[in-house]
Amino acid sequence: MRQGNFSELLTQAKPVVIHNPLDPAHAPFPGNVMPSSLLSAQALKALQYLPLPNAPGTINNYIVNAPSGNTTDQTIDRIDQSIGEKVRLFFRYAWEDSSLLAGVANPYNGYNQLVNDRNFVIGYTQVITPNAVNDIRFGRQHTTIDSVSFFATSALANAGTLLGIPGFTSSPANPGLPDLGQ
Repeated sequence: MRQGNFSELLTQAKPVVIHNPLDPAHAPFPGNVMPSSLLSAQALKALQYLPLPNAPGTINNYIVNAPSGNTTDQTIDRIDQSIGEKVRLFFRYAWEDSSLLAGVANPYNGYNQLVNDRNFVIGYTQVITPNAVNDIRFGRQHTTIDSVSFFATSALANAGTLLGIPGFTSSPANPGLPDLGQ
């Protein structure tokens, strides 16, 4: 099928006929075989990154255990201080580092995502009179998310550019391949 020969699909219980999208009548390809002149050079180059089937048949024929999982380290700390009976201070700090691994059978779409959260709040409360309270709080939330493609290696960083897709260029911020799907 990687060379445009889909004749196997005609022998299935429910035959699949491949039609020519460039033909105004959408006529089927003879024998379900596409002429090599209609195969995309970029798609043919991209096939080197897609694994071959490892199970029989024409559907559900690739079985893999793809790594996935999340790892999180987190702490939330708080300090309270009373200064006399009328003034209270507090400081709260939250810290979290996560690594989200999304491995998939299609290597184009896998990634490892690093998420870092930092949050702090400072509070000051003062009882001015029995009917008046001054409460001031200041906080900051900072999150960074770095999604790292499996192609973010020096050997594969330029893989997308080498496919020759017009308008797509790999870069340090966009390494590897573009997202490809069905």
